[in-house]
Amino acid sequence: MFSRRQKRKKTFNWFAYIWLVYMPEAITDNVPPRSKTDFMVLGLVIGFLISYVLVVESERWELPAMIAEVVIALIFLVWQGNFWLMIYPGWQVSSILARYPKKYMIIFSTVYYIGLVGEIVSVMVINGSSTSMPEWFTLAIPLVGPVLSYATTKSINQRIQLAQDNQRLESIIRRGERDRIARDLHDTLGQSFSMITIKTQLAKKLLTKQPDQVSNELDDIIATSRENLQVVRQIVNNLHQVSISEEMLIQSKNLRTVGIHLETTGESISNQWPTSVQVIVGDVIKEAVTNVIRHSKANQVEIEFTESNSDYQVSVTDNGRANKYVREGSNGIDGMKSRIHSSGGQFEINNNNPGTKVWLSLPKEVAHD
Repeated sequence: MFSRRQKRKKTFNWFAYIWLVYMPEAITDNVPPRSKTDFMVLGLVIGFLISYVLVVESERWELPAMIAEVVIALIFLVWQGNFWLMIYPGWQVSSILARYPKKYMIIFSTVYYIGLVGEIVSVMVINGSSTSMPEWFTLAIPLVGPVLSYATTKSINQRIQLAQDNQRLESIIRRGERDRIARDLHDTLGQSFSMITIKTQLAKKLLTKQPDQVSNELDDIIATSRENLQVVRQIVNNLHQVSISEEMLIQSKNLRTVGIHLETTGESISNQWPTSVQVIVGDVIKEAVTNVIRHSKANQVEIEFTESNSDYQVSVTDNGRANKYVREGSNGIDGMKSRIHSSGGQFEINNNNPGTKVWLSLPKEVAHD
């Protein structure tokens, strides 16, 4: 079974490490080390590399590692007049901040460009150094890097979200056909069964000659017609329930409004899940996202849909303040847990370090449309 406390496995981000081939340029004057300064430079480079790797690999240490990376790059810039390390936070940190509220990018850009431009002015104006064209080209990379990286990543994220929204809309359109069928069933079979019931009741009143032979049969007809009418109404009700795609469309807009980045995994497979499962999952997603927005102070949410031979599984993970969302007088969490348990499923809320993870599992054998 899927472990509720298991962290999301991150794939090896080879693209992030390709750029490290330029790292030797930052320490060519200090290798091999001959002085205390050389050893200090190498120590800072090692610290920078550790920070860089933590940013790529660790969700828990991402923010402090980004701060450390920027600080070490600025130390190199001011102390050594070395612009090479500024390239890395300029591209990497800006790309990551595209998933955060805009204020974080403004803070980072302010610190970054004050340090960068200040050092350029110091080297060229105060110290009277001249700069050749190749060096100007080298300076162009850290100067345009943050803006270009942020804009590119933001555009990619928006295209991904738009593609997901389009997929959800397509699912809603397909569901519209089911709604049309539901209306037809209601307008035709529903009315027919109602008419049968009325006529059968009338016939029962009129049949007085042989009541012992007819009454029981008419009672059965009435009961059967009423049962069938209830079945039709249940079908119509199920077809009008909110699907996972519809709920995701609503919640993605809610998260986007408050500046929280949403990522989903396996969302397309959930479109094929039974209506009864989609209704329960949709309610859990709605409650979980509402709690994230209200209480977690997160900037990222990941929703993962999986299924095995025996059950359907969904997890909602945020990177904010860990919170079990158990509040006195609140029926939201208790309601979700009770509904899932009554369907034979499992429901848990755990500290994800950082953030909170909501996890549910529903068995396939009890799922039905």
